[in-house]
Amino acid sequence: MGRVEYNDDDADMLLARELQLEEEREMLRQHTQAGPEPRRPSNAAIATADIVDETKLAFHLLRTRGLHESVNRGCLRLWDIVQAPQKLDFALISNYMIDLSWLTSAMPGILRCPKVAVIHGDGGIGYRPRNFVFHKPELSEAYGTMHTKMFILGYPKGIRVCVSTANLIDPDYNDKSQVTWVQDFPWKKDVEAAPESSPFEEDLMSYMNAIGWKA
Repeated sequence: MGRVEYNDDDADMLLARELQLEEEREMLRQHTQAGPEPRRPSNAAIATADIVDETKLAFHLLRTRGLHESVNRGCLRLWDIVQAPQKLDFALISNYMIDLSWLTSAMPGILRCPKVAVIHGDGGIGYRPRNFVFHKPELSEAYGTMHTKMFILGYPKGIRVCVSTANLIDPDYNDKSQVTWVQDFPWKKDVEAAPESSPFEEDLMSYMNAIGWKA
């Protein structure tokens, strides 16, 4: 087998990835020293596969098209985040730029989801599937825009929340360095002695109310 050669861009990406891995390892060491990790729901129980790596961290780089496999190791693709879209009970998609023609071609199963809400900042939506509803928040700032890049995905056993840096368009998800935070939550009714609320839930609901979205 011939030797794999890297150019300067590959070397920069490898260095960045190694620095990120070292930071994750240090965070894991600190977390382990602080005590045992509390039991958390398995992603496999909510979606279809466990996408969280062995560090149990929720932050991930997105896979970049055209880079060497060693650079993309452990990185996620769109369908790693929105798993089994045909099994979704509902989906809330929030982003500034959204290319629904690309999204539905990459994940045609989402067209079978009974309830899909799209919250967008850019007006150029174009293709609008029948089972999708749309909301563009009204902002008081003349030069402001809605930039929240988020999925809230409802599965039979819980919800998946994803917050990303990427616009929902092909170049952002495939050709640029992006990061995403993914976390699964079980339904409260399935958790013994679940609290009525949490700071995260309250902040999320406050944000949804602020942008004028009523579920």
